[in-house]
Amino acid sequence: MNLRLVPQPSAVPPRLLVLVVEDELLVARGIECSLNDLGCYIATSVATGQDALRSADARRPDIVLMDIRIKGELDGIQTAGLLWQRHRVPVVYLTAYSDDKTLARAAGTRPYGYLLKPFSTHDLKCAIEIAHQKSASELRIAQQNEQMTVTDQLRSLSLLAASIAQEVNNPLACNLASLSFATRELASIRSEEVTLAMTERLARVVESLSDASQAAGTIAEIVADLCAFSAKEQTLRRRLDLGACIQWALRMTVHRLEQTLTLTVELGALPAVTGNELTLSQVFVSLLLNAARSAHAVGGPSQICVRGETSPSGEAIVEIAVGPADQVEGPSGQAEGPQIGASEESGFALPTCRDIIERLDGSLAVTQGLDGARTFRVCLPASTG
Repeated sequence: MNLRLVPQPSAVPPRLLVLVVEDELLVARGIECSLNDLGCYIATSVATGQDALRSADARRPDIVLMDIRIKGELDGIQTAGLLWQRHRVPVVYLTAYSDDKTLARAAGTRPYGYLLKPFSTHDLKCAIEIAHQKSASELRIAQQNEQMTVTDQLRSLSLLAASIAQEVNNPLACNLASLSFATRELASIRSEEVTLAMTERLARVVESLSDASQAAGTIAEIVADLCAFSAKEQTLRRRLDLGACIQWALRMTVHRLEQTLTLTVELGALPAVTGNELTLSQVFVSLLLNAARSAHAVGGPSQICVRGETSPSGEAIVEIAVGPADQVEGPSGQAEGPQIGASEESGFALPTCRDIIERLDGSLAVTQGLDGARTFRVCLPASTG
């Protein structure tokens, strides 16, 4: 068998499209020829601002070389500003003028460089390459920021889904149990024990309760879907900034907390921990909301104090203390009573929070102060990764 090897063409970087805006024909043609001769650019030239805008709309150049003083209704600076607004195209100014007033006007259009006439082909090439690299870098950063925004939105949506599921699930379970009991009891009444009219009324009641049970079952399925959606983002564990999780939880709850409470935050240096950022953020949202409910139970002006620090053994310690405003100076200053067991807890899914923390080899303790104040204490081991 004869094999013929076909050489693969090497990757050739795409040539940059450069738009030259220069009203002196000989200068424009000289720049255009110099760039085309270099082989890595495709250059075209126009003489006025309006022509530059039309060319940019049609061809979307990568770089614009703009003479500041051009003929027509628009000068180079005005044209550059419009090009940036329309296409975010980087502009390098070509000018024989270096006075402060002209440079101040030009600076307002976010130029990517200046070339003072006369300039060499080497100077021109360097200015274009620097402007292109800067533009590409800014584009990458903008894309990363956009991705971070989308990720944060998905994270917020997942947290919202989990929060809705937790808030709805308990009363829904009670509702389903009550509907089931009422349906069974009404259906068990023998028709001979009541009048015919009462039997018909009971039949309608049973039918209505059955419809309500089906509707509650549909809600239960929605809650299950919300939990499943939230769980998809909660399986990945990595080294993370615990302080960032707490700050995010505070941002999610601060408007609700500060409506009726005084909030104090004292976050010191915290070690990195291993876990899932969404899950831990959700835990602290839950604890903050539970603390707010505890404050309402105490009555009177109340304060929530959030403190974070590193223990002598290197663990992350986060305490959320709530109590009368004139007595809560910080978690460490409270007189603590016995720890509250899981069966005594109320509010926003504290058993779930404890389970999450313990899965990360940490602990969650809830203590009741002698003055009615309550402290939620989270302890997490430092990440070893």
